[in-house]
Amino acid sequence: MGSRSVESELLPYIRRTGATLVCYSPLGRGMLRQAGQPPKLDADDFRRTLPRFSKTSFDANAALFNLLDAVALEAEMSVPQVMLCWLLAQGGDIIPIPGARKIAHLEQNVAAVDRSLTVDQIRRLSEAFSPDAISGDRYTTGKSLKTA
Repeated sequence: MGSRSVESELLPYIRRTGATLVCYSPLGRGMLRQAGQPPKLDADDFRRTLPRFSKTSFDANAALFNLLDAVALEAEMSVPQVMLCWLLAQGGDIIPIPGARKIAHLEQNVAAVDRSLTVDQIRRLSEAFSPDAISGDRYTTGKSLKTA
């Protein structure tokens, strides 16, 4: 839900031509946190250079993370499952390809296919995560940033 710019430009074309949109890194490159904390990144983790992983961006996106937590609690799902369910609800021509470093995470991601969100939950997430709502650019311009 972090990078939705393709919705206005690319998705209409995809739908007109009958193609499929494959969504890379639909879980925000692991930008999930536990108990209000940013992800722990090793010193050599490339995400340290991404603006969205800076402390400033993380703090600015706190309300969005809180909404994801609230919807996950309501839906009795994990946050990644909520994110995948939201994406799958956008149409059968959209296929997410989430990464997973652990079998448990892979199993959790796969289980999202059999889950669904309510219309109200989808609406709340769609409105909150509007294309311009995420703080922090997707990519850096080449300089390193201090992370949270």
